[in-house]
Amino acid sequence: SLFLMTTHDQQRILLVFDFDNTLINENSDYWIIEAIHQDLRDFSLKLYTDNPSMGWPIFMDHCMQRSFSHHGETVSSIQQRFAEIRMDNELRELLIHCSSPPRDIEIRKVIISDANEWFIKWILEHNQLSNNVFDEIITNPVELSPSSSGMKILPLLSGHNCSYGCHSNICKRIILESIVSGDRFDPNKTVDSPVSVEIKSRYYDRIVYVGDGNNDYCPTTILRAEDVVLAREGYSLEKRLKEKAVPARILSWSTHSDLVHHLKS
Repeated sequence: SLFLMTTHDQQRILLVFDFDNTLINENSDYWIIEAIHQDLRDFSLKLYTDNPSMGWPIFMDHCMQRSFSHHGETVSSIQQRFAEIRMDNELRELLIHCSSPPRDIEIRKVIISDANEWFIKWILEHNQLSNNVFDEIITNPVELSPSSSGMKILPLLSGHNCSYGCHSNICKRIILESIVSGDRFDPNKTVDSPVSVEIKSRYYDRIVYVGDGNNDYCPTTILRAEDVVLAREGYSLEKRLKEKAVPARILSWSTHSDLVHHLKS
């Protein structure tokens, strides 16, 4: 069961979701490059090969600028392309249902992703998930170009002190550390003043972390025995958890039907 005995009136549950290959079955960054043009795919492969240390948001920004300059894409046309990505309907309905929990349960739903705010926002909107379904979406920010025809993808963080090899623009453990007390994420405050989860008050009775990727391992290392990790089968997170276990309960899932079953149980 997801529920615990508590000393306060409400069960307080924090649901944390990765986005790509977790809430959707695609990687939105790879998907949009493939969807636009073969030339953009070739450009992205060469760019990545020639600049292996380039940060992911910078890489994606170069690809988007190429789509504007060479393929006639606009912010609007890219937004419309994402209408093809459909979320699992059962999962979608569960997320909506969790927005109105019983009075004795408080559920906060957060996305922490290395995608970017516009790609996530557009996909959620195309799947009729309004802004209030998720309490917070923490990801790489996007700026609209002066002409409003283009966009610039920026890194969420300018750096951090993580020792697990997270990319410089995001460490999901640092983000999770900053919100376990019930606060909202502040990238400037968090990076300047790293917190210790051991001494900071935990607001939530249980944290449920849902993910698939390599960068989802780092945040699971601060979870407790009463917390739950839902790791997608065959992906990097599951493999790393098998190599080095964490205190939290580990459950694996393959399809969104599996994931919904775990969340409902």
